[in-house]
Amino acid sequence: MDRPLAKEILTKIGAFIEIVRPINVLITVFVALVGLKIARGFDWDVVLALATLCAFGNALNDLVDAKLDAVAHSKRPIPSGRLSGHEVKILVFALLGLIMLFSAGMKPMGVLTLWVTVAVVAAYDLKLSKVPLIGNISVAFATAMAFIVAGAAIGNLNFQLFEAALLAFTFHMAREMVKDIEDMNADKLFGRKSLPIIAGVRFTVMSARLFGILFAVVSLIIALRCRCPGFLVFAAISNYIVLKTLFGLRATVDRKKFSKASFRLKIAIIPILMALAFV
Repeated sequence: MDRPLAKEILTKIGAFIEIVRPINVLITVFVALVGLKIARGFDWDVVLALATLCAFGNALNDLVDAKLDAVAHSKRPIPSGRLSGHEVKILVFALLGLIMLFSAGMKPMGVLTLWVTVAVVAAYDLKLSKVPLIGNISVAFATAMAFIVAGAAIGNLNFQLFEAALLAFTFHMAREMVKDIEDMNADKLFGRKSLPIIAGVRFTVMSARLFGILFAVVSLIIALRCRCPGFLVFAAISNYIVLKTLFGLRATVDRKKFSKASFRLKIAIIPILMALAFV
């Protein structure tokens, strides 16, 4: 194999890995493992199904948003020319097939909750991402459902899983609002009506702060119920990052500042997942 061909193949492989956002997939694996621990069971098919669902959603999102990404995220695989739309379509259907394969051995309620989540993810990528607030709710709901799927798939959907799902929902509502402000200029260019465009940056920042406070309240309720020192320590770290980030924001359209804020909020996912492992 000559060097140019080998380089092209490696570039393609790297682009396919990049488009599924491997860090997000790894976080989803962590979420699945924590969810299964809370459900007091284990099944590799659940972990693989949820990880593949995350990859599916990310690839479909890049496929649908290729034109917008050419402005907002020009280095991504499709706008940079490293992958074609046709190649990503094949990947999306392949990932959908893998989800079907991994869900085959799940309990009926697990299959139902998984495919409801798949439907919400697909609806968000294809349509709901363009609908103010509903798009944010869709993403937050889909991420929260990972805990519900984990419990339902092994037949132990307990109260603690709903607590974890509520914690995930409030967190992702706040982060999605920050991301909306980050992408505001590109959304305007393509005629999208996100929350900060129709309600203003100030209102969106205040709304994100409200969900940050709700995240802290749910964390406190769980801490009082379980009385686990491990949960308290890691939840405190996560809440500090979330609240400091959200209350440090100002109502200005500075993409770099909101991009940094979005990244800091992403980091806060790790300690809260570690906290939930103690529940």
